[in-house]
Parts: sequence; C-alpha cells; structure tokens
Amino acid sequence: FWSYATSTFIVSILAGHPPYSLYLPYINWRNSKWEFIVVSVIEWMLMDGACAQEVANDAYAAVYVCILRAHVNILRLRISKLCSNPDKSLEDNVEDLKLCIVDHKNIIE
Repeated sequence: FWSYATSTFIVSILAGHPPYSLYLPYINWRNSKWEFIVVSVIEWMLMDGACAQEVANDAYAAVYVCILRAHVNILRLRISKLCSNPDKSLEDNVEDLKLCIVDHKNIIE
C-alpha cells in the first residue's frame, strides 16, 4: 500500500502535477513551486493515512486469529495437566476442570 502512495507521489513530482489532483481551496498549486510541493505533500500524507487504515483493516483478522489460537493452546495445556498431580483430591481436580470450562466460555465470547 505504501509503495503505491510513495511511487505515485514521486512520479507526480517528476511529471509536474499533484498526485491525486484534490481540490484544496486556499492553495493553488499552479502559482508557485512552493505551493505545488505543499499540495503534493498534503495529498501524499492523506493517501498515506488511507493506506495505514487499509493495512490495519487487513491485519485485524490475522491478529485476532493468532491471539485466539494462543488462548486455545494455553487452555489445551491446562486441560492436559488435569489430574496429573497425585496430591490433589478429586474435588480439586473437578474445580480445576470447572475453571477450564469457564475460561473456554470466556474465550468463545
């Protein structure tokens, strides 16, 4: 995404026109080189912000699934350790199982 915004910015600077030809009411890019640079940088920053939003939108699902997998793996490890301690009574093991079930419900929600 950012390579698109940056390459468009560079090519438009070399071509001598603003990258996206947005209407900016108080700046006329045809008046001076300085205003042309200002308009081009403003347009590039706006597009860069839009690209950042798209990256965040695209990455959200992958990050969410990664976190969910980590939680499920931790829960799986806890369940595999149930009844492994011979010093615990049956009631303690049942209580640990109930806590695992509660955690599983919290993960699903």
